[in-house]
Amino acid sequence: MGETEQTKADMIRLRNLEAESRLETIRLLRSVSESVRRTAAIVRGQPAAIDIAEHREDITEGREDIAWQLNQLAELEAVLQDQLHAYGELEAAVDAAERSQANVSAQRDLDFLSLTPQQFEDAIAEFLRRDGFYEVRRVGGAGDLGADVTARASDGAIVVVQCKRYHPTRLVGSGDVQRFGGTCYAVHQADHAFFVATTGFTAAAIDYAKRVGMYLVDAAWLRRWARGEDTLITPEAAPSSR
Repeated sequence: MGETEQTKADMIRLRNLEAESRLETIRLLRSVSESVRRTAAIVRGQPAAIDIAEHREDITEGREDIAWQLNQLAELEAVLQDQLHAYGELEAAVDAAERSQANVSAQRDLDFLSLTPQQFEDAIAEFLRRDGFYEVRRVGGAGDLGADVTARASDGAIVVVQCKRYHPTRLVGSGDVQRFGGTCYAVHQADHAFFVATTGFTAAAIDYAKRVGMYLVDAAWLRRWARGEDTLITPEAAPSSR
């Protein structure tokens, strides 16, 4: 059990114990109050028959006990205030972590454009390994015939990936996609062909990809995949850009 889970479990046990103890304390205090009121009624009805000293002692002890309990409540309040501060520190830490993660994600988005073509292909290969693909190889370069990265999915299917590190303002056209489509199936025997880009695709490119069953991974899908928020192949994925 992790520290967070242990803390939650301890808090639940503490609340249960406090609830039981609080109910019992309330019951006892109410019982004492009723007993004191009955005694007061007897004193009012029979003033000449009571033991003054004994009742004075009872009053003193009762007030001392109340003062002690009020002091306990003050200490409990101080502890609860400390807990509030602790949760405030935790909230501040979580807020900082959230900002840090957002900054990392934003930086990751920008990093793709700062990579060399080879580094970009290496990054895509690493995402495939992270997601459980095997026999992952970066094969991009002269004479690659459109295959920058190849791999096998968990079911043994052959995956062939073309990588294009284009500026976001430059869409991938149908020419690039058709050139990849001409080799990914016939030459590389792809079961799944993916065209991964740091930008979007033209309507003509998307139309061609749909016709040949190719997946187009645009900048938005790539960002989700890089963060681990999406996968390359999912049961509901359809050919062309999602």
